[in-house]
Amino acid sequence: MALTIATWRKWPDVLIDFGRELYVPWQLSTGKVLYSELAYFNGPFSPYFNALLFRIFGVSLTTLILSNLAILAVTTGMIYRFFSQVCDRLTATVCCCIFLVVFGFADLIQTGNNNFVTPYSHELTHGIALATAMILCLRQYSLTRKRSCVLMAGVLLGFVFLTKAEVFLAAAVTALLGFGLLHLVAPLRDRKTLLLGFACAAILPASLFLAFLATQIPAGEALRGTAGTWLPLLQSDVTHSVYYKRSAGLDMPAEKLAMMFLTFAAVVLLGGAIATADVARAFQSRVKRPLLIASLLLFALSCLIKRSSDLWLLVTGFPVPWMLLGASLPFVSLASGFALLVALQRSIRHEEKVRLLALILWATFSLGLLGKLFLAPRLYEYGFALAMPATLMLVATCAKLMPDALRKLYGTGDLFRRVALAALVADALFFLMVSMKSYSQKTVFVGYGGDTIVAAEQQFDPRGIVVSRALQRIESLVPANATLLVLPEGVMLNYLTRRTNPTPYINFMPPEMLMFDESKMLVAIRNHPPDFVLLTARSMGEYGVKPFGTDPGFGKQIMDWVKLNYSLVGQIAAAPEAKHPFDIKILRRAPE
Repeated sequence: MALTIATWRKWPDVLIDFGRELYVPWQLSTGKVLYSELAYFNGPFSPYFNALLFRIFGVSLTTLILSNLAILAVTTGMIYRFFSQVCDRLTATVCCCIFLVVFGFADLIQTGNNNFVTPYSHELTHGIALATAMILCLRQYSLTRKRSCVLMAGVLLGFVFLTKAEVFLAAAVTALLGFGLLHLVAPLRDRKTLLLGFACAAILPASLFLAFLATQIPAGEALRGTAGTWLPLLQSDVTHSVYYKRSAGLDMPAEKLAMMFLTFAAVVLLGGAIATADVARAFQSRVKRPLLIASLLLFALSCLIKRSSDLWLLVTGFPVPWMLLGASLPFVSLASGFALLVALQRSIRHEEKVRLLALILWATFSLGLLGKLFLAPRLYEYGFALAMPATLMLVATCAKLMPDALRKLYGTGDLFRRVALAALVADALFFLMVSMKSYSQKTVFVGYGGDTIVAAEQQFDPRGIVVSRALQRIESLVPANATLLVLPEGVMLNYLTRRTNPTPYINFMPPEMLMFDESKMLVAIRNHPPDFVLLTARSMGEYGVKPFGTDPGFGKQIMDWVKLNYSLVGQIAAAPEAKHPFDIKILRRAPE
């Protein structure tokens, strides 16, 4: 509640991505059809779910905020239930606090949408919530052997398929591994029947959505839409673009891999130093001194590696606490999963086997989600969702699994647990301070009533004040029934002014250009020319192309046509003292 109040309406970005999350369900709630009248490249579950909310509770940002806060609360409850069952209540409480502070309400890079309240893609947060519920169902089956748990897990996986490819892939691998390891918990007599029931349940949600879409659009188009992200990924060069290579760390693979090893080594050495100091307490004085010296040496070495990683981070421009640095998370999940698998094979108690299997499933899901980030795992940007399970796996390892291992081996572990919890809490507080500093800069109100967004002040980000003024200009200049197209990005302006885009295409950024083809987009604009066009300034450095309309491979065909058929009627620009220049141009279609 405190985080909600302190960050109220400061979560979304005023132009990038989240406008799609509002515009698409709004249009669906008016009767438009996804994939036919609205070009979309994710699964259909989230937009239709949000459209249903709009139909029931009214079209407004407030509706989505309250829905997402409810989903966040349910996800937090599932996380607490899971880790309290497989670890203990204290570990579960720390996991929930870190989930809320570092991921749920985060603003780590002064750009909105990277949180669970207003995510840049609802498919991510919906998919992760559904996958978490699936893992709980699989754990419940391993404990009770109730087939209804397997059927429910299958249905949940089927809904995950209708969100995003990366979440489904991680969840599917997790489910398959779970079935593969169930025989280590207890003998399975009806494995084939069980798998068949799970598969049929998983197919059900996609079948229902396919049937629903087929009543509105041709069957082939409905099938492509139900397939969601998979076809755009397989049929385009999106994954080979500069942006995605940088996002996955493939632009500098050797350097990124070295960074991952450095941070993991620092975590392991620090953990080893604390564990050695803990074990020293259980030995006599003649052994204690060498152990303490070894602990100090390990700590010094971890600090030395930390210095190296800090220097690298300073060069890249994003220094964060190294204890929870995302670069170490793949190795943490992999090492934890392997150790848990060995423990599962050696365990003889049924309850312990169930506990270990559940943790293995969580570690697998964590590692699978990090696959999209590949060599650049991080807690910010996409990491707000993709790195969340792995971070909680690190928390469970430090707060419960390692202390338990030390207790079994040497009768110790209390010191390790206390130090680990103190470090985790300190890091969570650091992330909280980073987010609060960013949120404190947001005082500019954009939009009206239930659609109000609080954006950054002009000296930090001029887009908020420019968008606010542009909304006023649009209301006075553009008739309520006129159509409006925003190039290359900014469908948020369509939503906030309730002016419809006459084309199916929502974004005109490089990824969309690769998926949908600029020439087809231009045909759609020519066939349904908008009454007004808005041009928003947008840097394209991260995509490796020139600004929209100046690069032959990015928007030049569209921009050439716009110049021939539209004339400038207004321009809203940031003040000269703004940190970054930004403007919005308003163009009106010339009489034929």
